[in-house]
Amino acid sequence: MSVELQGLRGADYSVDDLLRLRYRAKQIRWKNPPSSRASSSGALRSKFRGRGMNFAESRLYLPGDDVRMIDWKVTARSTRTHTKIFEEEKERPVFVVADIGSQMRFGSRIAFKHVVVAEIAATLAWLAAEKGDRIGGLVGLDKTHVEVKPVVGRGGVTRLLRALDTKMPNQDVFQGSNLLSMLKRTQHVAHPGSLIFVISDFSDFNEDIQNLMSRLRQHNDLALIQVLDALELQLPPVGQYPLKHPDGVRTIDLSGKQNRVKLDAFLKQRRLRVEAFSKRHRCPSAVLSAGDDFVSRLHSILR
Repeated sequence: MSVELQGLRGADYSVDDLLRLRYRAKQIRWKNPPSSRASSSGALRSKFRGRGMNFAESRLYLPGDDVRMIDWKVTARSTRTHTKIFEEEKERPVFVVADIGSQMRFGSRIAFKHVVVAEIAATLAWLAAEKGDRIGGLVGLDKTHVEVKPVVGRGGVTRLLRALDTKMPNQDVFQGSNLLSMLKRTQHVAHPGSLIFVISDFSDFNEDIQNLMSRLRQHNDLALIQVLDALELQLPPVGQYPLKHPDGVRTIDLSGKQNRVKLDAFLKQRRLRVEAFSKRHRCPSAVLSAGDDFVSRLHSILR
């Protein structure tokens, strides 16, 4: 595996490959939007969406306290109204949800999709470290995931890169995406006010996944990056194409017009579902493929 200006190539990668992507991050300018907490040292704070703070304690409610911060559980137990006290975070958590399960182990040119996911996740992690924020996330394999607690600086990046280098267990069957369980876990570990990047092909963008992301969006900033292969963006010429599969070699027949129309409509609808969710919830999204100019595309998301 080699790291060129275009990025990673091939069917796999190493931690060293991801470490070298630090130099790519320096090419990207992450413009800081207006902050509601200008005294904070974290550089990636966006417009206010949730507290963006750590819970410190509960105390008795005083006249003038924000009624939205009433601690209803403590109030119910003590029968006296209590309010939550928050401690402002020094750095903003940047949470990367990277889907590298078996459905991502596919590619027709330059690099497999899971390699592209790792490349984007590593680039974002390095960029966040340069800005002085905490980096963590979840890396999803089939039916399991690796969790990385947000940590400031290079240490947080290194831990995420090692998680991205987790090898897939040997298996004979396709397991499908683990995105749903990762998002459920993200609800518990991502503090309100976090910046969450979800990187996947969203092959199973069902109602449960959309509902989870909608709830995450209520108290966080959310960005969706859909990673697709070139064949998923534009069908190849008419013909029959052999594909390697855990069960052997399978052939996709793209010689008939009816098959081509159905497949093209299916792939287009998958992209449109993600785009519609992004517009409805006002969160940035992008479609990226191996060989794309990641620097300029990430610029558009980070603005």
